Amino acid sequence: MYIFEKAFEIAQHVTKNIEGRAADGGSSLPYLVCMAVNAGPGDHCEIGTLFGASAISVAIAKKEWGFPGNVYCIDPYLPREGTVNKSDWLPEDQLNGSPEALARNAAKFGVADRIFLLNAKSQPWPSPIMEQKFVSSYIDGHHIGPTPWWDFVEIARRTEHYVA
Repeated sequence: MYIFEKAFEIAQHVTKNIEGRAADGGSSLPYLVCMAVNAGPGDHCEIGTLFGASAISVAIAKKEWGFPGNVYCIDPYLPREGTVNKSDWLPEDQLNGSPEALARNAAKFGVADRIFLLNAKSQPWPSPIMEQKFVSSYIDGHHIGPTPWWDFVEIARRTEHYVA
């Protein structure tokens, strides 16, 4: 099986079965999985986690390909008021994730041992992973103002292969 076929299979499985929602579903999630697999063995970091779809998908892929490595998630889980456009199609319980929902989802998909949450903002960079190196990273946190650029600067200096 080709990488992209397995990546779409993993993404579809997670998207259909996750508690909450996969904010980065559609075609972006399988591409993220392909990127993480192509980065090879090692740790992955993501900024912004919500319900954990992307983190869980990467952890499943690492497991499927027999790669060592964990997924580090940085998310303060603050209310998203004023940072996203609310709409009639998105119920209130689908707007904000939580550490508890992430933990339940990680356990449900059998990757709780590979997911590590830093319940913190990405700026300033969290001290527990100040010296950590990653093979791949994904930025999908705070989308407003200079924060995405600051996140890129911080994660790029710690990532050996790919940043999405």
